[in-house]
Amino acid sequence: MPALPLADLAALREAWLTNLTAELPAARNLRERIHADPHLSGDEEATALLLEDALDLRMERIAQTGRIGRIGPAGGPSVMLRAEMDALPVEEATGAPYASTNGAMHACGHDVHMAALVACVRAARGLD
Repeated sequence: MPALPLADLAALREAWLTNLTAELPAARNLRERIHADPHLSGDEEATALLLEDALDLRMERIAQTGRIGRIGPAGGPSVMLRAEMDALPVEEATGAPYASTNGAMHACGHDVHMAALVACVRAARGLD
């Protein structure tokens, strides 16, 4: 595959950033939904289904509750993005309006990672 001219790369970058900026409110909302309902390792099925729904993408199940999906043409170059889904067995005491109340918490940022992944993928899909 030949390299894109710099002008095309700059235009692609600007289009992607525009799309990504538009995705930020939905990403924040998704992050809060994920944070409010965390699931421990091995019990992330509800989280995986939420991500599939947010991506509007049918994904292949891997490693019990994990998912893998592909956008774009099959067989061509690709970039892999990944995010952890599990929460920690920690009682949340942040006082956040979207705080978890189920004895688990995304205390290490997995909720942010998942929401960012969804925003990045959705922004990229808008470039088609």
